[in-house]
Amino acid sequence: MRKKAEGLNTVIPGDVLNFLAEKLTNNVRQMEGAIKRIIAFSRLNGEAITVSLVNDCISDLLTTSNAVRLTPEKIISKVAEKYSISEADILGNKRTSNIMSARHISIYVIKKTLDLSFKAIGKLFQKDHATIMHSYKQTEKDIKNDSTFEIEINDFIKELSQ
Repeated sequence: MRKKAEGLNTVIPGDVLNFLAEKLTNNVRQMEGAIKRIIAFSRLNGEAITVSLVNDCISDLLTTSNAVRLTPEKIISKVAEKYSISEADILGNKRTSNIMSARHISIYVIKKTLDLSFKAIGKLFQKDHATIMHSYKQTEKDIKNDSTFEIEINDFIKELSQ
């Protein structure tokens, strides 16, 4: 990040760089975008770059220290644990109802929380995007038709985020 800032003719203090490294955990593009935004904000307002300025400028990008960084693998693992099914079964081709249900829930939660494309999710499950889309829509339909299931899924998503 220091080199990116220097490339933009700006020096960012070490404490700010450490703060950014700790809080921006998604990807390099996010970090680069944040640096550009911070520099622009600093220049426009004539303010020095401080942790306080960074908090004000990019608060929407910052993750809290206790936030869990979700990945598709973590979601699949948690679904497998919750429903006492192996991750291999969720990712596999078995079509028993309990495995299919866990697979559909995994796909739904991945799409909802990570906002990956159906095609990207399909690659994870080694299925085409139409199959993934069908699984997602089926779970969405089940949620609309069963308030208990809706509560279960919403609670599960909240639990993942903690």
